[in-house]
Amino acid sequence: MCTIPLALAVGSAAMSAYGAYNTAKGQQQALNYQGQVADVNAKRAEFAAQDAEARGQKDLQTARQRASAMTGAQRASLAARGMDLTGGSALSLLEDTEYLGAVDQTTIKDNTSKEAWRIRNQGEDYKSSAQASRTAAGNINPGLSLATSLVNSGSSVYSEWDKYKKGK
Repeated sequence: MCTIPLALAVGSAAMSAYGAYNTAKGQQQALNYQGQVADVNAKRAEFAAQDAEARGQKDLQTARQRASAMTGAQRASLAARGMDLTGGSALSLLEDTEYLGAVDQTTIKDNTSKEAWRIRNQGEDYKSSAQASRTAAGNINPGLSLATSLVNSGSSVYSEWDKYKKGK
């Protein structure tokens, strides 16, 4: 008699609950995966920052060598011309060369620090994203989604049950 609508209501409630559970479980897994990806990106950012610092050190060493070579070449050239290296325009030229070399080195240090900071800051953003994803995943309760779906479907199941009882 009325058993088919009741069976359909029960089946529909069960399917909805199962779907709600699987949806919540899928969301939870996706958020955990996003957290893992963000953790990997944070590690990559740290490696990139370390690489930037290593390149900066190499560039700094090259700038020091270039400045030293330039000063040495100027000293040799000025001395070969018989100029006094302890005063006058020769000394001024050597001091300017050393100053510009120091400016280049300071610029390299500053740019290296800024690049490493920017990359590490991005890494911190990745770490925050990973934590947010894990927190969101932890806040999802597939069992509660299942139970909520069953409660929400309960009125239609009850209605069909009531019709079934009255139809007997």
